[in-house]
Amino acid sequence: MRNLLSANFLRFRQNRVLWGGMAVMLLYGLTRVSALERTLDNGGSSYFPPFHFLELIPFVLAVYCCASNAAEFDGGAMRNKLTVGAARPAVYLTNLIDHTAAAFLLCAAYILPTWGLDWVLFHDSGVLEYPRTTGETAVWLLVGLAAVASYSALFTLLGMNVQGRAGGAAAIVLLAAALVFLGQRSETAMVLHWQDPAGWPLNGPALIWHTLFSQWLPGGQAAFVSQYSDRIAPGTLAAQALAVATLSTGAGILLFRKKDLK
Repeated sequence: MRNLLSANFLRFRQNRVLWGGMAVMLLYGLTRVSALERTLDNGGSSYFPPFHFLELIPFVLAVYCCASNAAEFDGGAMRNKLTVGAARPAVYLTNLIDHTAAAFLLCAAYILPTWGLDWVLFHDSGVLEYPRTTGETAVWLLVGLAAVASYSALFTLLGMNVQGRAGGAAAIVLLAAALVFLGQRSETAMVLHWQDPAGWPLNGPALIWHTLFSQWLPGGQAAFVSQYSDRIAPGTLAAQALAVATLSTGAGILLFRKKDLK
């Protein structure tokens, strides 16, 4: 497995999709800083949450995972790895680690320059919505990264087991869109229910549905992270994200062991 990881990480430096994704995340962050600066210069008042990148990362990561899977299957790399004796679980875990590492690099391409500029330009303006202390910021960042790891695990599950390049890519992109859309709607529904249980009742299947998409799946978790919700402990959200990542990885390995690689 060490050799597999080394080969994957060596390709990072020449991976145009990864570098392109990092450029997109960087430009997204710089655009956000520029928009905030223009708003303040015009006398307006506005703010952007520091974890705004969680809204874009699933789509950029989905593109990377699609390209990575295409290179593995269509280029013959997957078959070659198995031919020389690599175990299927090791191959699966290698790809999962590859996708997760790429996801964290994409996040870093947004966080490092954007947060740095935020501090330099706006730290005295009162418009930044960072948590009160560095420790709290670090905690919420770790929760956000746990949600990103959950995205990576779910995308790997589909990409490694759905037959066909087009089918796998379509499944990953559709999953990303569904998780974001349903997660944000469910997070809103849960917040309204907590604020006014009588006016926004959630019972039975509806409560289970919204709890699943808002608290267990990464789209809703990202929405909670952006709001620093005091209704759910950060550690609980992180544990739920990692639980989903672990379960989806286990299911993915079981399916991949039985997959017929044509």
